Amino acid sequence: MKKSKHIRKVSIGIMVFVLFLCTSVATAFAGQKDDSLFDVKADYKAKGNGTADDTKNIQKAIDDAQRSGGGVVYFPKGKYKITSALTVTGSNVILKGIGKASVLVQAKDTGAVVKIGNPTVLDKTTFNKVVNLTIDRAVAPNPDFENHPSYGIFVERARFTDIDGVTVYNAGYGIAVGVKGAVGIPNQFTNIVNSRVMLAGSVRGSSAFPGANVVYWSGADHKMTNTFLEPTHVGVSMEDNSNALSLDNVTVVNGGPFDYGVVSTGTGFARYITNSILENAKQQQIYITGLTQRFTLANSWLGAGDSEGVKRGGVLIDPKASKVTILGNRIGHQKSAGVLSQGNDVIISNNIFEDNVTSGVEADSLEVRGGENVTIQGNRIFSPTDRSGIGLYDGSNKVLNHFIVTGNDLSDKPGLGILNQASGESAIVKDNQLPPEGPGNPQERPTYVSHKAATPVTTDGVKSAGEWDNAGEITVSTDSADVKAFGQVWGAVDDAADLTAKYRVKWDDDYLYLLDERTSDDVLQFTETGGLMFLSDATMMFLNLSGEQSGADYKNGDFALFFTPSGPDSKPHAFVREGRDSGKVEYATEEIKMGSKLAANSYTLEVAIPWSLLKTTPSALSGFKAGFSLLATDRDDPNDWGQIMWVGNGDGQQHWASMILE
Repeated sequence: MKKSKHIRKVSIGIMVFVLFLCTSVATAFAGQKDDSLFDVKADYKAKGNGTADDTKNIQKAIDDAQRSGGGVVYFPKGKYKITSALTVTGSNVILKGIGKASVLVQAKDTGAVVKIGNPTVLDKTTFNKVVNLTIDRAVAPNPDFENHPSYGIFVERARFTDIDGVTVYNAGYGIAVGVKGAVGIPNQFTNIVNSRVMLAGSVRGSSAFPGANVVYWSGADHKMTNTFLEPTHVGVSMEDNSNALSLDNVTVVNGGPFDYGVVSTGTGFARYITNSILENAKQQQIYITGLTQRFTLANSWLGAGDSEGVKRGGVLIDPKASKVTILGNRIGHQKSAGVLSQGNDVIISNNIFEDNVTSGVEADSLEVRGGENVTIQGNRIFSPTDRSGIGLYDGSNKVLNHFIVTGNDLSDKPGLGILNQASGESAIVKDNQLPPEGPGNPQERPTYVSHKAATPVTTDGVKSAGEWDNAGEITVSTDSADVKAFGQVWGAVDDAADLTAKYRVKWDDDYLYLLDERTSDDVLQFTETGGLMFLSDATMMFLNLSGEQSGADYKNGDFALFFTPSGPDSKPHAFVREGRDSGKVEYATEEIKMGSKLAANSYTLEVAIPWSLLKTTPSALSGFKAGFSLLATDRDDPNDWGQIMWVGNGDGQQHWASMILE
């Protein structure tokens, strides 16, 4: 059906009328001011020439925007001199420039350039933004940093604050978020994106971390994304009660030295770093300390650092931190450990550790010292200069308990794969790909085979011909492969010339025999007997004859036997530490037969320990692996003392070697 010419004419007429009406409305509003735009130059006469004080003009624009319920405070190209903080206490205000051409300059060494937040009430300052502005503090921060801090932007009691495309130069704290020392959630939802904070934190004060490019003091649900930080002290400091912090695609790097990339301290929890780059810190790239909980580092690169010192590491986890996850990162070229963990509930999984421990210090690529519930799984580790790929130890005040080390690939690294000297409970170390077996990297702790003596040993301190011929020799020195792999060196032992002990063990139906041949480059000292015998030149033999090699408690069948070839009375002495159901007992004994020959820098000691003292017999030990180790002590003078343990690191029996009677 055809439309009539009349209908077509009416339709065309309506369209022409609508077009005319729209054009008329646009013409009527042309030249009128947008009520939501507050131009600091055009409307408020700010000069922007770097010399005139524009503080009052700009603050008037901000106040008018707040009274209007919000708006854009616009900074055209210019250099705006500020002499006191520009404050935003209302809502829906946007401070907007055009990037590097819109600069706020403040030539003071304290205070903030921009401060966002209500002094007392959280919810009255919401949905504010700082966009495409440059903030330049023209002078260095005040030396009394604790009492007179300086800030680029300070977000105090506020919610839903965006900092987008902002550059901050030369502030003590480039961007500060939260209320220092506050509890609860005094601010929330601060979002830093596409920004740069340069050369901040350049003054060190009396506190632990006296300045940072970005600091979080309190509140929750804060994010930082696509941001570059160039620190001179600390890149990001997560302090006090700041929770639910997320850093994603953040770069923390400086060509010059600085101390820490990220520090997490205080009582905060749920702190996350993902897809980020941290390089060149001379202490730690990431330092997790205080009572930090639920910290995660994932899919990030922790790289090479400056040439100063030897301390620099990738991640340091302090003993009181807990629930830390290190997942899927690449950690390389650190002077010390890639990760050093001392906390509880730690997971280190699916990371790549490459070429760490480059300074010559004694450290492991991945090192655990104390803690509970530690999982190390699926990591790949290769470094030619570390002590071992994975090192497991007790901490100074904390035993390492309940740990799992499995599925790690250390097959491409030279040297030792896993060094386990922890003494705690519930240890699972299995299914790891270790380096090829060879010198310096034995896969199992040694088992010493003690042969039966054809005739009783004469304990006269003379190594008679044929008397010890079929007894295997154990060398205890700093050069010993067993000591390097499974033992421990304490105190002032310089080298093999300073202390070398060579031991042999035999037995018959009445005695367990020990030969101790000692050399030293210093005069031997025999000043102590009894329980302090280890402070002289002496030997300790550790035995576990019950088959329960676990823990460091002395129980039935556990012995530590002390022997010294001389004493203040010029006679050999023996001392016994014995485990019993009633507890550990210690006593001197003359049941053990001993004979020695002394020289200025050496001695030979022969010992016969009656099986009756050990409360067992050779037949009872037939086919049995006894726990066994030896420890040599060296005293050169009252202030120069050291020890070397052949296998193990003290009383922890599960780390000793074994002995079989044959």
